[in-house]
Amino acid sequence: MRVRAIFNLYLDYVLPRLTDSVEPLGVNIQHETFKAAVKPRGVNDRIFPEDVDRSLSETSVTLTSLDGSGASLVRHVRDLALDRINVQLDIDVDINPDNAESLSQFWLQRAVQVANFYLEHYRTVARSPFVRKISRRWHPIEKRFAVNVPHTATWFDLENGSPLKVFNGFNAVLSSGAISSPETGFVAVAALRDSMAGGVEPPLSVALLVDAEAAVHVLSLREATLYMATAAEVAVKRYVSDRGEDSNPDVRSALKRAGESFAKRHLDLVPEILDGNTFSGENPAMFSLVEQMYRQRNDLMHGGAFGGDIESMSEADRQELVWSWLVATWSAVDWIASLLDSGESSSDDN
Repeated sequence: MRVRAIFNLYLDYVLPRLTDSVEPLGVNIQHETFKAAVKPRGVNDRIFPEDVDRSLSETSVTLTSLDGSGASLVRHVRDLALDRINVQLDIDVDINPDNAESLSQFWLQRAVQVANFYLEHYRTVARSPFVRKISRRWHPIEKRFAVNVPHTATWFDLENGSPLKVFNGFNAVLSSGAISSPETGFVAVAALRDSMAGGVEPPLSVALLVDAEAAVHVLSLREATLYMATAAEVAVKRYVSDRGEDSNPDVRSALKRAGESFAKRHLDLVPEILDGNTFSGENPAMFSLVEQMYRQRNDLMHGGAFGGDIESMSEADRQELVWSWLVATWSAVDWIASLLDSGESSSDDN
């Protein structure tokens, strides 16, 4: 069946206006599996154009804290939606009651990808950090994607224009957008006190890995990979420096050894010299993932894109792969920190 799916994705900022046209610049994209048309809202167009969109404007969500404090947040869509981008997809699909929900979610994600392609170019041409992509979030446990902005979807039979009842008997659906839980977990009092006791900033390697995790959650995988690689390098440099081994000729030679990977030089050769231990011996699976991550870091630095077959992976598989790199890099950084702590403890004992 030939289907036209129309998506309105709402922005909490106003796109930069064109200097030489009052009409927005749309773009048509021909993909091997669908045809897309992308168009921002015109200056004189309504924010909420159709009935389903006007219904969306009236929705609100209330978040209430679970800690008994009584704190709450009320979110009204009409107060958040300042602009809109429209994505129209023409696709060939077979719709039945068993696949309608998964199908609609799949094409919603495609629509967001198309919109973000447009917005990323808009952002760089305008050189404006205030132009942001449609925010999505990946849940590593549930292994699913959520769209964080208000949006609507309407489906039609492309041949005759009749509504398609994809959404539990309706042809249109609205969403105020996924909202992350305001609850952020727990932290031990002793750990927080210990972190602040030195009166200095937290370890840069740990701060970078927290940023990397945030980047993975919002699908910024290139940035996440660069954070991870830098975190591992910073951790090893601090390990060497805090041991007072910056001028150690064996360490300097190991860090420059040709023909060895970053992971081998930093996580095996250097720790073996200073502590007689290697990360590959301690945890070969995690070592292999860090090694893979750093090879991709090099591809990103030289070509701006992942190498090998990573770009051709499904979006979900790519997310899981980069998440596994993050887990491995956390393991490596924690392992390096344990060597440093062990060395300090031995020094104190003496």
